[in-house]
Amino acid sequence: MKCYSQPNESESQFRQRIALQLREARDEAVTKLREKIEKKLSTLEAKLQRAEAKIQKESEQASGKTMDAIIGAGTAIFSAFFSRKKVSVTNARRLGSALSKAKGAFSERDDIALAEQQKVTIQADIDKLVANFEKEKGVIAENFDINQTELETVQLYPKASGVQVVAFGIAWQPGIIDGDTWRSV
Repeated sequence: MKCYSQPNESESQFRQRIALQLREARDEAVTKLREKIEKKLSTLEAKLQRAEAKIQKESEQASGKTMDAIIGAGTAIFSAFFSRKKVSVTNARRLGSALSKAKGAFSERDDIALAEQQKVTIQADIDKLVANFEKEKGVIAENFDINQTELETVQLYPKASGVQVVAFGIAWQPGIIDGDTWRSV
């Protein structure tokens, strides 16, 4: 930042003015960074919400399929014990159907684990983004710290081309020279 002190401005006044300009520049830089990060953060938060909704949906499907598998297995076992024919094609089909429902229920459990892993990954990305924002914010604060700013003293000498005559005049006062002295009349 290139700033120059004003004529008759003390060093403490100059430092105060510079500190104000540095704070304003720092705040502007942090605001730009925040806007940049907020776009990414909102995208990740939307992904996180979708992942949570997917977990909820998969959990509901898994509990429904588990219940279907339990009911199918219970029906197959119940009909096998209480039917006339203990070993029949119908009982075998019911048992096969119950096993396929149980397989579907286990598959849904795997889908839940996958959705939860996606949620953990997205949350880790959010945490990393927030930590990166705090780190960059600290770097910006260091760059705009008044104590880190060096002041350089430069002596300026006037040039003849830089001097302006504001007023010029000739004065006349009548007087008498009496001996070696002059006196006004």
